[in-house]
Parts: sequence; C-alpha cells; structure tokens
Amino acid sequence: MTLGTDNALSSEDQEALTVVLPSAELFGSEFSFYIHVLMLFKSKSLVHHEVLFAQLALSVTPPGVDTASLWYSIIKGHTDLGLYENAYASLIATPHDKQYVLLSTYVAHFDSIVGGENVLASSSIGCVRRTQSKN
Repeated sequence: MTLGTDNALSSEDQEALTVVLPSAELFGSEFSFYIHVLMLFKSKSLVHHEVLFAQLALSVTPPGVDTASLWYSIIKGHTDLGLYENAYASLIATPHDKQYVLLSTYVAHFDSIVGGENVLASSSIGCVRRTQSKN
C-alpha cells in the first residue's frame, strides 16, 4: 500500500495502515484515497462519514473528473441526516452544468423522505416550485 511518491509516513504508520487498507490498492493521490474511504463508509451505511469524505474528495478533484456523483452523495447524505439547509446549500454550490440532473434527483429523494408534506415538486416545464400537500 502506498500513498504516492511523496509518502511522509513513518514505517510504524505505514505498518498500521497496511492492516486496515488493502495491500494491492495504490493510492496515487489524495483524491483516489478519499474515494476509496468514501466507498468503505458507503458500504457500511455510515452516511455522516460518507458525506465528509465526499467533501474531501471534491476539494482535491483533479481537472476533468466528473464530480456529479460526489455532489449527489453530499446532497443525499445531508438529506438523509435531516440536514436540509446543508443539502440546499450544497445544491446551490453545485456547478451549474450539474444542477438540473442533481435537482431532479434531489427533489425525488426529498419527496420520498417527507411523504408529500409541503415539499418541492417539479412542474411540467422542469422548473422547481413550492407546493402544499393535498391531504
């Protein structure tokens, strides 16, 4: 297991990491390491930590990498945790070219959580509007 060419870990730290990280995995960058850890947390349904590592990965994303799945993990994670203001802030921070796809996915996910009570809904022309439940 390596963390790239600028490995500043002591041999003791390297040994400790080989116990918890797969030995065949090469992490050539912070980004690939963060994605690996994010997937570990996601597989165990540890949403809070998944969101944290998605944010870390997003902060060091190399140029040209599609970040839509990271933004989705952050927005969905905040929603799952009931942190709706954080989810909304993340949605607004999403790059413009990804907002439409993420917005439609987020609206559907949010609606399934709150069960149709005073939620966001998509209009027939694709805009977002606030609606009241008709219960």
